[in-house]
Amino acid sequence: MGCGASTQVKAVSFDEIGLFGAGTANSDDFMRYEQLLRDDKVTWLDLSCFNARASELEQQVSYTQEIGHTKVRLNFTILAQVLPNAQRLTQLFLNQNRISGASSEGFGLLTALRRTRLHELHIARNPLRDEGLRILFDQDEGFFAQLRVLDLSSTDITDEALDILVTAASSSRSDPSPGVPQLSRLSLAGNLGLTARSLGKLEALITACPNLEWISFASCANINTQAASPDAGGLSPERLEESIARLEAALSTHSKLQSLVLFGTSLGRDIQARLMRAIAGNPSSVAAREAAEAEAAAMAASAQAQEWTPTDDESEVED
Repeated sequence: MGCGASTQVKAVSFDEIGLFGAGTANSDDFMRYEQLLRDDKVTWLDLSCFNARASELEQQVSYTQEIGHTKVRLNFTILAQVLPNAQRLTQLFLNQNRISGASSEGFGLLTALRRTRLHELHIARNPLRDEGLRILFDQDEGFFAQLRVLDLSSTDITDEALDILVTAASSSRSDPSPGVPQLSRLSLAGNLGLTARSLGKLEALITACPNLEWISFASCANINTQAASPDAGGLSPERLEESIARLEAALSTHSKLQSLVLFGTSLGRDIQARLMRAIAGNPSSVAAREAAEAEAAAMAASAQAQEWTPTDDESEVED
């Protein structure tokens, strides 16, 4: 989706979140991000496609009549300055804002994010690359451990990103401030730099992040089983089988993972089926099915009991 359409269609709308009450997709609240964050007034903020949304809003007659023709653009330096003030902020959307670690402004923003209390970070469709991801989680101060949702879709990362995430998760469980990573949802979708080698690294990530429930590799088309050449991102049949077998074991015994999205990859159906069976057999999936079955049985029993209710006359005992 391009930025131009973001004012009409967003991943999560203001109305759904209720952050600004009666705010709409065309609300100008996001343009007051500096004051909102400086005053610590919000728990959720969508700054995705900021400049395109702001430009479209500024072209509306009603808006320009109200505030004049002042232009507002996302300033990474200002955002980095006010983010640490926003201690109530738990969900932040920064999708498609050309954020990378290559510039000093991008470096400053990624560093400032580490000092927030975010539970959800959506930073998709930015040229983050492995370097930017490393900045984000370098010298981690508990930031990774507190994250529950991390969206890295289409951020130009490679297999090395899995190593970075594993290191961040492992570091968060050690001194001086140990804590089990809370990460439950991770999207790596749309990253063509990910290859079959990432499957071997996924086992370590699942082990390091025991609360993971959902991972997406959707449209990572270069995760394949066709090319054996390391340069092509493939693995030899022996290495691939070894990686898949270890991943199966992790999914079936040590993982809470209930969903591994693999559509749009080039993995064979047999391998995908093996991984899905492993997930279906892990303790979390089994418990979820048993709970659903118990709830369905209880609802059926309740409905059956309500089908016949005796009247007062029928309830009386004859002398």
